[in-house]
Amino acid sequence: MNFETYSRGQTADYDDWAKLGNKGWDFKGLLPYFKKHEHFDGPAEDSQFQDKYELDFHGHDGPIHTALPTWRPAQERAWLETCEKIGKRMESPRDAWSGDHLGTYSSLATIDRSPGPFNGTRSYATTGYLLPNAGR
Repeated sequence: MNFETYSRGQTADYDDWAKLGNKGWDFKGLLPYFKKHEHFDGPAEDSQFQDKYELDFHGHDGPIHTALPTWRPAQERAWLETCEKIGKRMESPRDAWSGDHLGTYSSLATIDRSPGPFNGTRSYATTGYLLPNAGR
């Protein structure tokens, strides 16, 4: 299966840009723009990812759909369980898109999982921005 992953940088990286004199380029200043382009399709109610995100760090009306994976391979489950046993330094962050993504987690995929004709298709700049505006 081939899909695109969606991630953000660590808070400190963006905050360093602001410290260099780039006002508004800190994580807090960029978060509204991260959210503006995203349409987060939350996991199914029975998903193993139900507790791995916080809605405050995700957009819901943007043109680029993101979604948590629908399953985890056995190797990933074993890796995550081992990391949790190792301790705080390796366990999963509550939401890796909150600016704190040190640890282990599954990446969001840029797959449209919303109900409708595009369910299961790749969501990217062409489908989110170009095609809807091609007739202008």
